[in-house]
Amino acid sequence: MKQSVRAVFVEFSTKFDSCVPWMHLDREGMVRAGIGCPVDPIDHAFGVPWVHKDDGHKAELNEISSDWVRVKKNRLLAHQGPARARFHTSLELTKEGVEKLTFGRIEAHEAYLVAHTFPSFEGYPADAQLAILSILWTLGDPSQLKPSFVKAILEECWTVAAEECFLSETNAPERKPRNWANRKLLVIAATTETPEKVTGWP
Repeated sequence: MKQSVRAVFVEFSTKFDSCVPWMHLDREGMVRAGIGCPVDPIDHAFGVPWVHKDDGHKAELNEISSDWVRVKKNRLLAHQGPARARFHTSLELTKEGVEKLTFGRIEAHEAYLVAHTFPSFEGYPADAQLAILSILWTLGDPSQLKPSFVKAILEECWTVAAEECFLSETNAPERKPRNWANRKLLVIAATTETPEKVTGWP
């Protein structure tokens, strides 16, 4: 991805998704942390800089495991929201930890896209790259990208992609602001004169 995309991705994402530095459950019972990043199964929680909330000292693996198991086993947390999980955890991510988790996820998405879906991804305008990564961030699974959207991206028809980029808001009204932000980015990608820079955000 272009440097300008990397530079704004965290700020862009936290506009639409809350950053929760402690482990919590989503509605499906998956353990997440940071900007909605999955840390499930448990090994995904290792290698990330967790610290103790009370004094900021580095957490050991057994302490990370303890927090993870405590959250995972409390199924009620899936229905009580991330804030409630704070009272069941002793660890949190540092700012650097949130960024490491975030970039680890988008770099994995990017690698998959280049290898399997959009081989010319690196040459796309920065605004288009940000929109694509934003959509995939919400979906989580590249196989869920709409075929009509994939076709438009492969043909680099950014205005068509802008009309095909909307994700279903049924039972997910929180997607609406991100949908419109993604559309704006793709519309701008069609006419940008500075493809190395993100100009559609903020």
